[in-house]
Amino acid sequence: MKKALVLSSLVALTTVSAANARGLYFGSYLSTGARGDLMDAISLDAAVGYSFGEFRVEADVASIQLYADNDADFVDNLNLNIGVTAVKGLYDFALGDGFAAYVGAGLMSPSGICLGDGHLAANAVGVVGIKYAMTSELTLDLQYNRTLGLISDGDTTTTGGNNIVKLGIVYSF
Repeated sequence: MKKALVLSSLVALTTVSAANARGLYFGSYLSTGARGDLMDAISLDAAVGYSFGEFRVEADVASIQLYADNDADFVDNLNLNIGVTAVKGLYDFALGDGFAAYVGAGLMSPSGICLGDGHLAANAVGVVGIKYAMTSELTLDLQYNRTLGLISDGDTTTTGGNNIVKLGIVYSF
């Protein structure tokens, strides 16, 4: 009985440390979403972050987006953003067995975001997600982002938002 208790305690401690590992990490995500009045889009995104345990700071650093507009040429549907496109603070809640849920918030950059006739003036993002530590270095991550922003066409400013779902693999160094 004692051996089983000790073994289960070690497994639980290992699971929590894998879910909340400290240090630098890199993630690659496939995302899709409805972007306000915009067409649906599919993106390949990259993120880099640093984990302090339960608290993480993360920056989206690149995005290749393909908009679903069947009337335009393929090249007209591509949008490439390189540079910091979002900075987020995230808080992890260890659930056990390698799983952790998280919540967070951040700001997004207007650079390179295509909004048809308008352009993005400001944007905030709310984040919820769940991740699973497959190994001590690799984590499967499912994330939902809700963005809220101001869209300006030069004469008027309106609010808009996006619903974005991301699925990715994260490598912790």
